[in-house]
Amino acid sequence: MAATNKLITKIQTKDQLKQIATEMFLNHTDKVTKIDTTSVMNGFLFAISKMGQKAIKEVAINESRYFPELSSGTYLDDSSDLFGVSDRLSAASSSSFVKIIATAGTQYLSGINKFVSKNGIEFDLLESITIDVNGVGYGKLRSIQSGVGSNVDAGTIITVTPLPSGHTACTNEFKAVGGRDIESDESFKIRIKNHPNLVSKQNLDYLVEIIREIDANILKAFNLGVNSEGKIEIGLLRENGTTITAEEIKKIENYIKDYLSFIDVDTQGNLIGLSLINVSYVYINFDFRVDISSNYNVETVRQNMQTQIAKYLDFRYWEEGVKVEWDDLLQIVKNIDGVDYVPDTNFAPSTDTLVGKGELPRARGFIMRDLDDIILFNNSSNTLEVFYQFVN
Repeated sequence: MAATNKLITKIQTKDQLKQIATEMFLNHTDKVTKIDTTSVMNGFLFAISKMGQKAIKEVAINESRYFPELSSGTYLDDSSDLFGVSDRLSAASSSSFVKIIATAGTQYLSGINKFVSKNGIEFDLLESITIDVNGVGYGKLRSIQSGVGSNVDAGTIITVTPLPSGHTACTNEFKAVGGRDIESDESFKIRIKNHPNLVSKQNLDYLVEIIREIDANILKAFNLGVNSEGKIEIGLLRENGTTITAEEIKKIENYIKDYLSFIDVDTQGNLIGLSLINVSYVYINFDFRVDISSNYNVETVRQNMQTQIAKYLDFRYWEEGVKVEWDDLLQIVKNIDGVDYVPDTNFAPSTDTLVGKGELPRARGFIMRDLDDIILFNNSSNTLEVFYQFVN
């Protein structure tokens, strides 16, 4: 039940109510001076107090439904239904990317191969991958278990089962994050209390709240302007940066129809005013030379570079319209432990990258060379998925 120390209705025991009823009875008659515990009058007063207790309980329950700040537990769920707020957010799985080292051509199949962390958290491979000629690949993972406990540290996902022929090693360079427990009472109360404000403002926050009812991992929505069909394009971004498939977008569109203005939906139930798409990205390619100290591992230095770049380009905090300054990226690479020298003249990007309204920066391509132009790491065209995890 709701927290009794916060309710307006004062909760009392049946003995307290019986005492009140007894005092009221004796104050209104001089015919009775004492009520024996075995008397009929005692039984009558007991029945009155019990009925009063039940009435107070029902009043308190309804009070907790009408005033969510006074509620908790299942009564808070009842309150959300009354206010038309989406259900309490369920527990969510964590996600990450796993770096795989194997012979070229080795396959890892979605639905077959599972990756396991040191503490036993299992991860599904979301898309099948084949290792390229570099002998390195990255796979998208999502934990089978849900909740905060599914978040695991970097470097702990080191096992794959069944083991493919040609497999050498695997690890997650970044934490597996995004796992959350079922929404707490306090967070749920805030959503319920803010709901009238969202309903009264037909804005992006309102749309995001609706979409979260069907996909709780939606982080933001961006107004991308009017497209060639005359529709307002809304770019959607997930908390873990994963792509929303065409099938998932169609499912979201079908769900939100009932919440939109009639001018946005035609007689066949098609959206005519909005078009939902994945958020737009501005891609940045890295190509540079670096002198790494002999007592440092090249792979470790490379991972640390990508970690710091990921922090700089973290889409959770990126402000619309801010440009990516090339000299900031240069300083990130220069300041990594183990880096002795990075020639400015051989560093790309060599100009600032403009990021427009409704866009997010994203790295694509990462070529690291030594000072003699010998390639140390080459991912010349593929988007480095591992860049876009939440790095703390």
